[in-house]
Parts: sequence; structure tokens; C-alpha cells
Amino acid sequence: MSLSPRDKMDCYIELYKLRRAGFDKRRDFEWKLSLGLWAAIAILASKAISVDHEKLAGSINGLGFLAGHVLIFYMYAFSWSKWLHSANEFDKEYFYSYKDALEEYVNSTEPAPVLSPIEMPTKKVLRPLLQPASMTQIVITAVLLIFNVLIFWPLLSWPCKS
Repeated sequence: MSLSPRDKMDCYIELYKLRRAGFDKRRDFEWKLSLGLWAAIAILASKAISVDHEKLAGSINGLGFLAGHVLIFYMYAFSWSKWLHSANEFDKEYFYSYKDALEEYVNSTEPAPVLSPIEMPTKKVLRPLLQPASMTQIVITAVLLIFNVLIFWPLLSWPCKS
């Protein structure tokens, strides 16, 4: 089955809309998850500020607490954020390729240009964690986790402490 240039253009428009919608939906979810995590860390920190420090001093396992915070950071930065920003870059490259094909079609002087099929993007995102949006989210998460550890520090107990 061969599509006319007009049918291909309509397909490209629909595919562009679908890719763009997926990108926007993921971006909304990304911020909801990030803000939820940051709110949870802030709530935990506010609880530590409001407790009686003298009464609860040394009541929380320090190693477990630190390990939990390191695990949260690792999962957020190197699993969630890496996957998310790689997927976002892939979708952006993909929907921009449709947009470029449409612009080429519209700006063409030929009466019926032949539109080439859109190939899957082959460009790999080498460093998704170094992009400004990703770095901003990772730095905010790290700062909040470090702040949380510092607030809880007087409440932590250490097995090697005499």
C-alpha cells in the first residue's frame, strides 16, 4: 500500500501529536513524582525538627538511616532520572523528525514531493544526567536528603559509638 504525500503528511501530523502527547504526559508525571519525593523528605525533616531531641537522642539506627538515604538518591538519580531523561530525549528527537519532515513538505516547491519514511532515531543520549533539567532535579534531591540527614543527626545511634 502506497500513501500519497498528503496522506503521509496527515500520518506525520498524527504521529507528531502522539509523540508530543506522550512526552508531555511523562513530563507531568516526572514533576509530580519529584515534587512528591521532595515533599516527603521535607515532611520527614519537619517531624525531626518538632520532636524532643533529648528524649529521642540515639533512637534511630544511623547506618540504616544513611543507607536508606543513599539508596533513595541512587534510585532517583541513576535509575529514575536517567531513564526518564533518556526517554524524553528519544521522544523529542522522534517528534522533531516528524516536524522537520512536515516543514520540508510544506516548504517544498515541487508539486508532490515524495516524503521519506521516518526512521527510528539512532542518536544515543550519552549523558542524560548532565542535562540542565536532570541536574537540577538531582541536585535538589541531593540537597534535601543531605539536609534531612543533618536534621536527624542528633537522633541517630551508631553501633561503633562507645
